[in-house]
Amino acid sequence: ENSINQLSYNGIALGDWALSAVYLPKQSGEQHINGLIMQNDNEVISIEGSYFPAEEKEQKEDRIDARMALHHFPLEIANSFIPGKMAMLSGDIDGTMQMSGNASQPLMNGKINLDSVNVYVPQASLNLRFDDKPVEIKDSKLTFNRFKIFTKGKTPFTIDGDVDMADFSQMKMNLKMDANNFELLNAKQTKQSLVYGKLYVDFHSTLKGTPDNMNIRGNMNILGNSNFTYILQDSPLTVEDRLGETVTFTNFSDTTSAQRRVLPALSLGGIDMLMTLHIDEGVQCRVNMDEKGSNYMYFEGGGDLSFQYTPEGNIILNGRYSLLSGEMKYQLPIIQLKTFHIQSGSYIQWNGNAMNPLMSIKATERVRSSVTQEGQASRMVNFDVGVNITNTLENLGFTFIIDAPDDGTMQNELASMSAEEKNKVAVTMLVTGMYLTEGSTLGGGGGSSVMNSFLQDQISKVAGSALKTIDVNFGIETNNGEETGQTSTDYNFQFAKRFWNNRIRVVIGGKVSTGNNVQQDESFIDNISLEYRLDNSGTRYVKLFHDKNYESVLDGEVIETGAGIVLRKKVSKVGELFIFRKKKKPQPEVEKKEEDENEEEKNK
Repeated sequence: ENSINQLSYNGIALGDWALSAVYLPKQSGEQHINGLIMQNDNEVISIEGSYFPAEEKEQKEDRIDARMALHHFPLEIANSFIPGKMAMLSGDIDGTMQMSGNASQPLMNGKINLDSVNVYVPQASLNLRFDDKPVEIKDSKLTFNRFKIFTKGKTPFTIDGDVDMADFSQMKMNLKMDANNFELLNAKQTKQSLVYGKLYVDFHSTLKGTPDNMNIRGNMNILGNSNFTYILQDSPLTVEDRLGETVTFTNFSDTTSAQRRVLPALSLGGIDMLMTLHIDEGVQCRVNMDEKGSNYMYFEGGGDLSFQYTPEGNIILNGRYSLLSGEMKYQLPIIQLKTFHIQSGSYIQWNGNAMNPLMSIKATERVRSSVTQEGQASRMVNFDVGVNITNTLENLGFTFIIDAPDDGTMQNELASMSAEEKNKVAVTMLVTGMYLTEGSTLGGGGGSSVMNSFLQDQISKVAGSALKTIDVNFGIETNNGEETGQTSTDYNFQFAKRFWNNRIRVVIGGKVSTGNNVQQDESFIDNISLEYRLDNSGTRYVKLFHDKNYESVLDGEVIETGAGIVLRKKVSKVGELFIFRKKKKPQPEVEKKEEDENEEEKNK
């Protein structure tokens, strides 16, 4: 009889434990044991069995005949042995197990019942719920018959196959794993989460081999109705704390300091994995470059990737993730918080090294500024100013860019500048909101442009923190009246919100003007658009819009109202664009098996 009261490990209480056992050696040589284990005065494990040593004539090898029963064995016990609370288990296990035969390779038979078993992973905000269906072990072979794992969604992750445990040192696995529209993630942000949002996948794979020679093949598809956020803990773009690395003070008389031991990289040795990953174009991914989420990158796009894990422990990733749209909100020490819109054609490409992708991301912001050229009157010009991210992640290239796509004369002037001059003009415009070259001065409305840029930054910060679930953009523009002889100040705004699993997007924008040339019948809302995604893959959209813009003195006010359809598809023939019916996919064996089982139950 042994007991331990108030047992704890790693600061986690495990309760009171007691062991009661009887050992009885017999004259025939049989070694018999009978015992039970109790937790908090409740029996959780009972054991009974005999060990028969080998005899010279009748028995050549040692034999064993034992039985074990689990009575609501709590899985919370395992939480104290999981480092850093990376996973939290709950629920209990019931079942019986019998071992008989040669002691070196006994045969096991029995059943294991999982009772409300859950596994929660805090950093991924992932909660897995296991099927209560019993798992059978027959002749040392663990069999999975459509064993299901659920999250918050209704569709399960199923496992079929068996694990041969006749030889514990070389267990043979032959498993097939399938999931369709599986809700891998559906969680809100918490203090511990590194990823949150919604993530839906199709998953099909096979696992064969032994623990030291495991072969995994399959494919995964991230569906277009996914919208998740990943918090980047160590961003190469973060510059706010770089000044702290300029000077480092060291006390050489400190004898308590010790060199940090470098831990070897964890290797899963023996695993040969090859997985293909397809990302639908409708997938929306946001990467926060700080914990507050004020600096972030928001992507909408898709691509095809190939992931490989070799038996030597090398990780190889190849493929390209193409960006259709998105935005980047980034703040530099001098430049206020800006929202740059990612241009179509940007991409992230992997060429083997999974941790060092090649990046080509161009993100710009539309800025309207007054320009004065020699011999010409001052006029307002639309500039696309922003950043261009190039090279690999370890050797990141970060440059500023500026273009004037609507003004040919201004575009030619920018094209004639050197890369250094163009970079200075772009930075100046981001800081002041003005177009300034060497020799220019802050004349006319220069002071008001700088003040407008500052006010715009402060408004965006306040609105962004108050309305985190809504995309909000504000702008302030001052017209000094060189063309019309009248001055005015325009306050622009835009609200964007997604509904119904991000399939519907509503954008409302407008302008409020103050000054001498304000019209009495001027409307508050100028732009409204309603976009509906027809499929989850993000290849077909329907859009209704109403836009009102003031182009120039000659064109006046231009109003556009209408509807449109957007088709995105990779095709080898033009005719494939007009095929809207989905081809019937071959029915998976898993679904056929389930239908056959349902028909048999109905017939019974």
